[in-house]
Amino acid sequence: MSSDVSAAVDEVRAVVDAWFDAIRRRDLEDLAASHSEAIVMFDVPPPTALTGIEAYRESWPQFFAAMGEEGFLEPVDLHIEASDDVAFVYATLRCRADGHDFPVRLTIGLRHVGDEWIVLHEHHSVPAGS
Repeated sequence: MSSDVSAAVDEVRAVVDAWFDAIRRRDLEDLAASHSEAIVMFDVPPPTALTGIEAYRESWPQFFAAMGEEGFLEPVDLHIEASDDVAFVYATLRCRADGHDFPVRLTIGLRHVGDEWIVLHEHHSVPAGS
């Protein structure tokens, strides 16, 4: 792995780590901080597709309510592929919501703009039967 690619992977990992930390803290502003104004997200609960940062922010309180006090969303495995200007992240997550643990799949697409990695697309899904 070249040093440029290695640096890109490290930078993307920092964005993703900050996103998970914001979820743990239930901080909507930090959660959306690295997301594009035109973010497109495919999600598990309705609406299953949404566009724009305001719709993205508005989708999270419902999830936080379902998580309850004991809920969480944490990576089980996380993979990052990056070049100079584009990266994607895919992971299996462990989620606790509504008192149940279940797997969630995550894919995030990012673009390097200026000196920042910006999330353009996020996709959450659950395996059939979960």
